[in-house]
Amino acid sequence: MTAAPPAVLVPDDLRVIAGPADLIELRLDLLPDDVTVTQWIDASPRPVLVTLRSKAQGGQFRGSPSEAAARLREAAAAGAAWLDVEADVAPQLGDLPEGVGLLASVHGVPEAGATWAVGDARFLRIKIARPCDDPGAFEDLCSEARAADPRCFFVPYGRLAATRALFAHERAFLFGAAADNARGAPGQPLLRTLLDDLRGGEVTRQAALFGLVGQPPTRSPSPAIHNACFRAAGRDALYVPLADIPLSEAVGLPLQGMSVTMPDKQAAYHFADEHDEAAQATAVVNTLVRTPTGWAGHNTDVEALQAAAGTPPPETPDAFVYGAGGYARAAVHAATRAGWRVRVAARHERSALTLAEAFGVSFAGSSLYERRPGDGLVIHATPAGADGQPVPAFAAADLRGLRVLDAPYASRGLTTGLVDQARAQGAAIVIDGRALLAAQAQAQARLFASSPLPPDRLRRVVALAARDAPSWVLVGARGAGKTTVGRAVAAALGRPFVDLDAALERATGRAPAAWIEGPGWDAFRAAEHALLERTLQRRGIVIATGGGVVEHEASRALLTAHPAVVRLEVSPAVAAARVDGDATLRPRLPGALDALDEAERSQAARDGWWRAVANHSLDARESVDALVAQLVSLVTSAAS
Repeated sequence: MTAAPPAVLVPDDLRVIAGPADLIELRLDLLPDDVTVTQWIDASPRPVLVTLRSKAQGGQFRGSPSEAAARLREAAAAGAAWLDVEADVAPQLGDLPEGVGLLASVHGVPEAGATWAVGDARFLRIKIARPCDDPGAFEDLCSEARAADPRCFFVPYGRLAATRALFAHERAFLFGAAADNARGAPGQPLLRTLLDDLRGGEVTRQAALFGLVGQPPTRSPSPAIHNACFRAAGRDALYVPLADIPLSEAVGLPLQGMSVTMPDKQAAYHFADEHDEAAQATAVVNTLVRTPTGWAGHNTDVEALQAAAGTPPPETPDAFVYGAGGYARAAVHAATRAGWRVRVAARHERSALTLAEAFGVSFAGSSLYERRPGDGLVIHATPAGADGQPVPAFAAADLRGLRVLDAPYASRGLTTGLVDQARAQGAAIVIDGRALLAAQAQAQARLFASSPLPPDRLRRVVALAARDAPSWVLVGARGAGKTTVGRAVAAALGRPFVDLDAALERATGRAPAAWIEGPGWDAFRAAEHALLERTLQRRGIVIATGGGVVEHEASRALLTAHPAVVRLEVSPAVAAARVDGDATLRPRLPGALDALDEAERSQAARDGWWRAVANHSLDARESVDALVAQLVSLVTSAAS
């Protein structure tokens, strides 16, 4: 179950920011006073968890416990699905409408008897929110979690808030922000980031922990890349951005490995107890791996840059490197090893001169790029241009026909200033920072993984995780193999997998059969549509739908508008045989005599809808391996 605290001023704001959340948390202590709780709840497109956080618990509410209880009772009467209740408010609650879920809540630094006793059976979950800003606090949190009541789940906030993915077990709420400007717990990651990039709900508290140190880790694709690699390898491991955690503190966390980015790459060299050849040659470390005797330092940037630089043509053997920091050192070493004749320039000429002397290459003198007849390669090794603006050092540059490597990377979907310029001018080859990062991440992934993926599969997983990609949806008859194939495709690609029927049961507590026996088919289809709508708002996941999802007109509209829907096509006889051999309890369509009769009837009714919504169709009589290979090919082709 997830909850996205919103960034809202008026109730209508809720309608556009709900995203993939199952619940919207309404923090009444942070919302404007001129709107009633009924107006907020009525405007929410999702069920609502109402929270009234007191000043003592880190919120803004200054009233008494009895006043807080009255506000929460009002919210329950207005239709709130859940109430977040603090310890001193619980005795004041009194009677509540049937069906309202109660969440016991305690925030802040633990005291003696850290979790308050919950004797009221109405409380289904206990949320323990703890500040988590340093290695000691993280270790205390892990210890508390190991000894806690089974109903408890833990929500770290602060500088190590991203580690909450470790605590998002099946009984937990996964709290994430709905937008970058959402008001809530300090350091709270976006809900989409927790679900799609940080393996929220996928790993155990015993997962091996890896991290990203440096600036700015919050927009780096590295967490998405490495968590995809762990997922593809079937490894219980989590990689998180360590925002505002100095390297000196990060080495004290129980991490098995770290990626190190600017400005810490040269400092990381001194934290390592041993170094590989590239790190030794550059005195720069971008990867730290824990060993039985300490930290091993590696520089995987060199491998990626050397491959990207290629072999110099005889007629244009010269390379220009702009920058003098840790990445520039890796670039000079990589280009030199590849056979290029290198010269260096930087805004701080003294630093560039020192770098040139250290590697025995030419010093260009000026901080501006001036093309020479033998130039074949340009490497930009500073952060400039990541915002899409032109890079001053190349403002007057002629980049036609050159190979251009641009180190910085922009946010998803954007390009850097130098990449735009190089492509517009007709550079021969342009390799952007995201591609360079993905290439070095492959080398990091081999260092981080105890059982590395085959090279081709690793390359595919990393490339897909580094780029934006739509989610892929499988539709088709019951028994076509959507769940089996979908799970296998997701594993092959390192992507999250969602079985819509199973997700609906987790979100509502009702299996499909219970829906049919209780509220009925129409209610089931409406709930299924709502879940499909929010699941489609996630990035790059694999979704297996129920066979009848196309019976709902609004669901058909969602699927028709989606760019990646695949039908698994199977005959009624094959589908019926598979259903008969499956022990899963599935509700039978009204009037169906047996599995074959049901398959014939349902396929006759739904065939046109499946054809209409699907962009691709595959023969589901083929083996799972063959279908997975076809789907992997479809996904990778669409992403390239």
